[in-house]
Amino acid sequence: MTGKSPNRRCIVLLVALLIALLAAPAWLPPIQGQAGAVAAVKPALAQVDLGSTVVITVEVRWGENVNAFDLTLLYNPVITSLVSYEPGDYLSNLFRVYKNEQDGLLRVAYTQLATSPVSGDGTLLRLVFHGLAEGDCDLILDDLIFADASGNKSYPARENAILQVVMPVEPSATLTLPPSATVTFTLPPVATVTFTPTGTATITSTPPPTRTSLPTRTMPAAHFTPSPLAPKSSAAPENQPAAGNQPSEVQPTLPVLVTTTAPAAGQGSPWVETLLWVILAVGGAAIIIMLIILATGSRKRTT
Repeated sequence: MTGKSPNRRCIVLLVALLIALLAAPAWLPPIQGQAGAVAAVKPALAQVDLGSTVVITVEVRWGENVNAFDLTLLYNPVITSLVSYEPGDYLSNLFRVYKNEQDGLLRVAYTQLATSPVSGDGTLLRLVFHGLAEGDCDLILDDLIFADASGNKSYPARENAILQVVMPVEPSATLTLPPSATVTFTLPPVATVTFTPTGTATITSTPPPTRTSLPTRTMPAAHFTPSPLAPKSSAAPENQPAAGNQPSEVQPTLPVLVTTTAPAAGQGSPWVETLLWVILAVGGAAIIIMLIILATGSRKRTT
């Protein structure tokens, strides 16, 4: 059993690969002869004012042996409407085989009559759209089939476009200013002032007034009576006059009274108050701790 399992796995893988190869044509796009042909909606980004029209075309590049086409175009009928359409100059002598025109959809099919197939580039279809509402509208080339003179079909690559409907820009008002007025100022002639001398001025200097000195006033000598409270000192005062110039009476020295102001009631030293607050805080904390210890002990006894 173990020797046959690798062979079974190989067989299963080969069968799966064969199924995938057989199913490949079902999901690959059908391309017949026109592998390089491209059909594009132009311009890729178009713009139209609200209420105005714009021309959109379907352009073909690298076409080969094209004799007929079947085209389906989708758009948003709320933003834009299809006003008209007509075949371009890529094909000629055309006959319309099919037409389905609805809001948001256009499908038409044309074929040439007694005309040789065309290769190369050109305009396949020309459309006119009208802007209905402001916004962006996708112009989707939903399907396009080419056919040659024998009826062989091909499917070119497709490129879509966007049509923007915008509000029209109102022309800005042009302000035309009248020519500026020219103002001329005429200045009167400058008057000439003439000074006529009337006489010679004489300058006489006046001497300053003489200042009279005030009489000197002599103050009488002060006589002080010694106070019985004044202390007696044997030392002579510092400002005592020298011998021979002393007056008849000795001037006593006034006592100096030193007054000590007692602190007002209710006021004390700052450090004393701080110490009292500290004592109160410590005492309060000690009381709280004792209460906690007593409460804890009572709970333990109860339990």
